[in-house]
Amino acid sequence: MVSAEDIPGSSAKLMEARTFLVIRSLKRAWIRVGSGGSFTAFREALSQELSYNRIQFRVVASNDNRKMAGRSGSRDLVICFDRLIIQFGEEQARQQDDLNLMKRNLRDTGAKTGLVVRRTNTRLDIEKIQL
Repeated sequence: MVSAEDIPGSSAKLMEARTFLVIRSLKRAWIRVGSGGSFTAFREALSQELSYNRIQFRVVASNDNRKMAGRSGSRDLVICFDRLIIQFGEEQARQQDDLNLMKRNLRDTGAKTGLVVRRTNTRLDIEKIQL
């Protein structure tokens, strides 16, 4: 039997397809909750979208507890397919802080791709990070 890992370049294409599915789930969760919805409602909608699309995921606590000072929301990570990390950033946070935290989380978990998700009052910003 031939697996996707046996075909050269197929794992990168598979990861791109999986990343697309996760981004689509994030956008659908955003549409369901809307800009006025709470962070908890958004996380619940995302969990429902991921489950509905049969995307394997788990929620783990971030190793970075010192970033919690002065910031609201959860620093938990959502890991999809055991290779893709979703990290929730914040509108008022410095973008570089979120990117540095994502790179550290990617190294700690061994994942290669991460999505930094920031909810603002008017839109959902998604930034893809790869190591």
